[in-house]
Amino acid sequence: MLLLLVFVAISTYYIYHWTFWKRRGVPGPWGLPIFGKSGRMLDDRVAPPLVLQQWTQKYGKIYGFTEGMQKVMVISDPNLVQEVFVKQYDNFYGRKHNPVQGDPDKDKDIHIVGAQGFRWKRLRSITAPAFSNNSIKKVLATMEDSTHEFMKHLEDKAGNGQPFFENSRWPIWMFIWVWSYFIRKGIKGPRGFPGIGMLIQTIDHENPPFLKYREWTKQYGPVWGFTEGPQQTMVISEPEMVNEIFNKQFDNFYGRKLRPIIGDPEKDKRVNLFAAQGKRWKRLRAMSSPSFSNNSLRKVKTTVQECGSEILWNIEKKVASGEDID
Repeated sequence: MLLLLVFVAISTYYIYHWTFWKRRGVPGPWGLPIFGKSGRMLDDRVAPPLVLQQWTQKYGKIYGFTEGMQKVMVISDPNLVQEVFVKQYDNFYGRKHNPVQGDPDKDKDIHIVGAQGFRWKRLRSITAPAFSNNSIKKVLATMEDSTHEFMKHLEDKAGNGQPFFENSRWPIWMFIWVWSYFIRKGIKGPRGFPGIGMLIQTIDHENPPFLKYREWTKQYGPVWGFTEGPQQTMVISEPEMVNEIFNKQFDNFYGRKLRPIIGDPEKDKRVNLFAAQGKRWKRLRAMSSPSFSNNSLRKVKTTVQECGSEILWNIEKKVASGEDID
């Protein structure tokens, strides 16, 4: 009897999930309980976009279906798409998760198309100006020229019977593309070598990195960038810009340079405010903000001065007696 009740409960749960769109009056293909239309969407013989196109012709511009336990709504009405993606994107920033793309919350390589939740919302806010009408008009000529040049190369290679791409060149192109990041952005800075950038200079123990940064700041100005292997690093020493990033807009700039020796900034409980990244840094920053207000700093000023004087006194005492300073 107990097994029967468990079976009925599980079956009811999956059927309730399977009929989600039906109960809401949204048309769409049914599929099978539990699986939904997963089999059709994973069919290698027909690409998923073509399947969605067929269903759009059959069920209309708005319909829904299930893929396993995932509920999917498809919208192809231009006005509604604009309402969701442009006018009310603050309320609709969840995206369908593709398992092969990695974790959309932790994978650093996830782009705006694959991101979800708060991360997608942040990327959408950052990239929104790049997709305005004026911005698109500015790059339209470049896109057309690049497309024509690309097609010309394809036609030449196809006419000569040559392969379009040579696999051996891809690693080189990748290294050069990463290395030239700040060059393409028009940002000054030391270049180093493709693949490693300025990695050797920044791990030189005889010359600490902050001394290198000071030299490069004198050479390239208050805002410059460089690469350390595949990592792009931007250095800013302009007080007003630092204040803008760390105080006024810290909600949008909470990614930090990752140092391997500090541990995983997402999982290591000992990672502090300066080493944390992403949402964890944002949370720690919000918690610690009151401690760095003008009033709070005035309260600890005397204590800091006394501690500094005590440290200097101990150093002078050890130096005078010839003792080692720990």
